[in-house]
Amino acid sequence: MKWAPWIAAAMLITLTVTLTVTIVNRLSDREVALIVGAVCGAGVATPLGVALGLAFAAQRQRDREVRLPPAPPPMIYMPPSLQPTGSAQSIGPVNAPAPLRRSYSVIGGNDLEAEP
Repeated sequence: MKWAPWIAAAMLITLTVTLTVTIVNRLSDREVALIVGAVCGAGVATPLGVALGLAFAAQRQRDREVRLPPAPPPMIYMPPSLQPTGSAQSIGPVNAPAPLRRSYSVIGGNDLEAEP
């Protein structure tokens, strides 16, 4: 039973070599050179692609680990005089001074006065 996978692999390799020799004998030299070049190119590109993919994945992992922690949420500070007292009924209108009138000028136009 231990030899069954080895025998199957040997038979598969023998079949592949036999078919390859049979097909190559029917092709011209240029066609064989083209096929050999394509197989060699794929043989070089595959491990190179895997190595580059692993390198980029490792770099991305390091970048994720080095990232700074997120900034704390912004805090809104209200002076004690403007803080709510606890009930919604006690909040009245805020006595803020009225905004000043502002004058605006448009380039190439007349001076305009408008409310803010």
